[in-house]
Amino acid sequence: MARDHYEVLGVGRDAGAEEIQAAYRRLARANHPDVNRDPAAEDRFKEINDAYHVLADPSSRRRYDRFGDDHRRVPEDWEERVSRAGAAAGSPASGTRGAPEPGSPTSAGRGSTSRTCWAGCSAGAAGPRRWAAPTRRPRSR
Repeated sequence: MARDHYEVLGVGRDAGAEEIQAAYRRLARANHPDVNRDPAAEDRFKEINDAYHVLADPSSRRRYDRFGDDHRRVPEDWEERVSRAGAAAGSPASGTRGAPEPGSPTSAGRGSTSRTCWAGCSAGAAGPRRWAAPTRRPRSR
């Protein structure tokens, strides 16, 4: 498992954009392969660069904070799709009740006790949706 991006940059989870950028510049300058001849410096530099690019973008930072290392596997418009699916399923804001619209991500498997939505979240008959990492299907022989 990769190190936490906040830990890599040495900042707290509540750090602002300026603090993240300052930490990135300081660490990148010290670990750049042209400056630091240590063989491990290149790997540290790549890790620092990756952490900065995730935390500098507000939408990718939100996904990282919510899903951790799996944030890259979650579609960028995940929150929008889930909110639309919730509205179609009869949330009070939508003014509809009952079954979701045909073809929506939550319409499949409507009478079963457990179902999985398009993003890999699962919901029991009485429970809220939770993120579950997609699993691999066994190979047929």
